[in-house]
Amino acid sequence: MTPHTTTAQRHLLPLIRQVDHALVRLARADDTEALHDVRVSLRRLRTWMRAFGTRIGVDREQQKQLRLLVHRTNPLRDREIELVWLRLQTSGLTLAQRRGVEATYRSGTQVYRRALRALCADLRKNWPPLARSLRGVLRPAATQLDARTLHKVLRRTRRELLAELKRIHSARGSAALHRARILAKRLRYILEPYRDDSTDIEASVATLTQLQDDFGAMHDCVVIRTRLKHIDAPLVDLLSRRARDQQRALFKTVRTRHLGKALLLLKRVLRRSEQALTSPAQM
Repeated sequence: MTPHTTTAQRHLLPLIRQVDHALVRLARADDTEALHDVRVSLRRLRTWMRAFGTRIGVDREQQKQLRLLVHRTNPLRDREIELVWLRLQTSGLTLAQRRGVEATYRSGTQVYRRALRALCADLRKNWPPLARSLRGVLRPAATQLDARTLHKVLRRTRRELLAELKRIHSARGSAALHRARILAKRLRYILEPYRDDSTDIEASVATLTQLQDDFGAMHDCVVIRTRLKHIDAPLVDLLSRRARDQQRALFKTVRTRHLGKALLLLKRVLRRSEQALTSPAQM
């Protein structure tokens, strides 16, 4: 048995507690990071459930309920992205345009607060019974997640990620960009608990985090351009051009850091992480 052989409880029960704590913070209006932390905790938990759910006794209904909870947070996150972006767009505008942006921001903030209260109520109702059922599954059986199982999941996800990255040729490839970002996130979430065990794994986590951040910034531009459609026509044209120009500038960074020759480096780093999980030196 290697140091990487572990039990499901070691990773999943702390994630469930993280969701519990983040939900308490979400009800506080002054905690601006709470929504992000709720989403990250739920997504980390879902990543492990997707990869190892049947092996650790989590059934499809539980996985479905978790997926639905994650999806319910998406609209609020999209609105949050829009509001943060709008707040930064007043420079270079005429007085009338600036007032239009400020009015849109104020009305959007009111809608956001109502939606946040509704989401809090929804999660407080639906998360506790799911958390209890997941704890009930995880506590009785110390299911082993051995290095071979981890390696298999990582290899499959790494191949899917590299395939998506090869499909990206311009800033307009938003679907492939989005899929690549999600796959990078899954890899990162599985590798993170082992980052202190190997410098190769630590390097992979850092590389995947950078990829996720860069692709996430581009995805935010896509979200913003979609959400701007409800703004008055003269202003939406100007703001849409800004978001489009930002998206194109970000793609230049993405192309340099993550595409072309950079793919070979990413492949090499990820394969070394997979080998680190099963290396005889780690046994």
